Amino acid sequence: MHMKREFVRAVGLVVVAACLPLVADGADIRVIWANAGGDREFTNVDNWHTQTNASVHQLPGYAADTGNGDISNAIIQGSGPASLNSPFTPAYDFDVLIVRGSQTLNINADLNITNVPISVGNSGSTDTVNHSNGVVTASALSIYTTNCTYNMSSGTLALVTGNIDSGLMNQSGGDVTVSNLYVGSDAVSNSAQYNLSGGTLTATSVTVRASGELRLTGGSLVKTPLIHNGDNLHIDPGGLLEISGGVHDLYGRIYNYGTVRVIGNAATIDLHQLPSGSGTYAFVLDADGVSTLDYDSWVATTNLTIDVDGSSYTGSDANIILMDAAGGLLNTSTLVNVSGFDDEYIATVVQDMDLDEVRLTIDHITGSVFIVR
Repeated sequence: MHMKREFVRAVGLVVVAACLPLVADGADIRVIWANAGGDREFTNVDNWHTQTNASVHQLPGYAADTGNGDISNAIIQGSGPASLNSPFTPAYDFDVLIVRGSQTLNINADLNITNVPISVGNSGSTDTVNHSNGVVTASALSIYTTNCTYNMSSGTLALVTGNIDSGLMNQSGGDVTVSNLYVGSDAVSNSAQYNLSGGTLTATSVTVRASGELRLTGGSLVKTPLIHNGDNLHIDPGGLLEISGGVHDLYGRIYNYGTVRVIGNAATIDLHQLPSGSGTYAFVLDADGVSTLDYDSWVATTNLTIDVDGSSYTGSDANIILMDAAGGLLNTSTLVNVSGFDDEYIATVVQDMDLDEVRLTIDHITGSVFIVR
């Protein structure tokens, strides 16, 4: 009887083992998108095949990655587009989900790859991810080349790291949460933009590098620093933060060595502290003014350049607050430029340490001036 029990246990172990993927240690378990099933559905196993055998169909993450390098990549590089219309959670984590070779991934359902990064683009290709629905959870999103784009119109994108090294991130809706966002690279020959026109972008730390542009035309950028005076918004020399619309809470300190540009008066901009730096704050007025940078703490403007462009201004006399420092205007800048106003205006930047504000005073000259000789 004892031997019979041991035999039953042994048979049971064999049956369980037979149900697991038979993958040798270090084996190549990459999968390639091929749309062999013909329906372009990401979750259809027939649309994927293994790197080593095109007749073997497996989904991304079908087996545990026990090796090193890129042996468990999931690659969309031909036969696109691929469309995720049903939720997908892999059986195992894999190295990276790659969209390259001028292909498109359409996301319309939940994609749960919490420990897996998404990579869009490679040299010479035009690659696109269209995210219109569903919750995408990934460890990182990287966009590597100029002609590559992630379009976010609805749904949720949750990341630890966002690296828009080159190319475009266009968010017109939905919710993006990211611990560390990097826009651009140190190579100024690259070009990278994060364009926020709708939805909410919530970030702990944001860095705009030399080739990067963070453009806020709508929606809401919310900085949520773990330490109120830390987890900064950092703009490298050559980098640009441009704000022309939306409601933004940019808490934490802003270290600007590039350019912060405010265009028109459609945006609401709340901030925390402004340490002195060597960057430029540019205010481009529309017909009747420009939005205020509203700080809940102190502002130091030493060594900052303040540029005001009044080319589009057609209003009358005005006092327009450019920076409001609730915690005090600590010092002033001598690097102030005012340009573009018609001759009928006299425009002056006043750095008022009594009222703790930097304001633009505009006097509109009316009537006729007679010169008596």
